[in-house]
Amino acid sequence: MGSDLIDGNYRYRRAFCRIWNHPGSSCETDSNWVLFYMIPKKLKDYFENYNGDIVRQNKQGGLHALNQLGVDPNSEFGEFYMEYQGSFIGPRPVAELLDIEGPAIPAIPDQTEYSQDRYQLPEKFLALTSDESEGMYLYNKDDQAVYDFDLGEYKDFINGKIPARWESFNSFLAWYFDSTDPAAFE
Repeated sequence: MGSDLIDGNYRYRRAFCRIWNHPGSSCETDSNWVLFYMIPKKLKDYFENYNGDIVRQNKQGGLHALNQLGVDPNSEFGEFYMEYQGSFIGPRPVAELLDIEGPAIPAIPDQTEYSQDRYQLPEKFLALTSDESEGMYLYNKDDQAVYDFDLGEYKDFINGKIPARWESFNSFLAWYFDSTDPAAFE
């Protein structure tokens, strides 16, 4: 792999990597360079003071889990879960953010399978949290947005009438981990 250059919230890497050609891809090409989104610095700074063993040691396990979930490892979702392992509890009184693998049950694959079976959710959605309060946060693999699924709005959600609450995974993380400034980590 080529060397990385850091510029704000982006990482440039020589184009020896795999580029996923689908709408909403996190990669953009510019001659022999590829633009990848990276975890915002403020979020990384936040995790430096976070209690617990959150740095993912098993990168191969993380990559395998992302591949099994059908998620681009270079997406915001992929980069976050390649760097960090959970589960996470943010400062807001909301559901626990699940991990993509590991001994904790449920993890995103388990909760996603359960949610797809119970609620007939399309395969493009990954359950980021449990459904304990008759709702959950769902990551859309197609548009990389995060949806605030409420069981009371099930029909509208399934019919595509409920828009994403966060247009990107990093926007969701900014909201999830900061209770005072919604744009703090963007």
